[in-house]
Amino acid sequence: MLDGVRVDYYGVPTPLARMATVSVPEPRLITIKPWEGNQITAVGDAVRDAGLGLTPQVEGDLVRVPLQPLTEQERKEAVASAREHAETARTAVRESLREGERTATALAEGGSLDETGADGLHTRLRDLAERGLRQVDAVTAAAEQDILAV
Repeated sequence: MLDGVRVDYYGVPTPLARMATVSVPEPRLITIKPWEGNQITAVGDAVRDAGLGLTPQVEGDLVRVPLQPLTEQERKEAVASAREHAETARTAVRESLREGERTATALAEGGSLDETGADGLHTRLRDLAERGLRQVDAVTAAAEQDILAV
């Protein structure tokens, strides 16, 4: 979320992660602790001016950034994004399966692997792919549930 934030660090726009420790102590709070205490106001200003709609609060040597709850529309967009990422992961699993099957077939045709070994390898590859697809589905379902929880 804060990857694009650049802080004016002695006249040089510097990524926030290169000059401060960013942590998430609570689900709706980000804390930023600059490595140099004199940069605290510059960090707060950079977060405020980043166009993210965040309102940082400078407290001593720490910048607190409270996060507002997502609107219904933002939740729907986040779920759609999670589903897109899940489909990308499913495609990668299927492509890995096809590549593994091509390799197994080539090994069998080249004589490095007998027919029984090639069949066993194909079966193992399909099992691994199915397990991977189930994991993608489980992670996606959990993410959707977390996103939609109010």
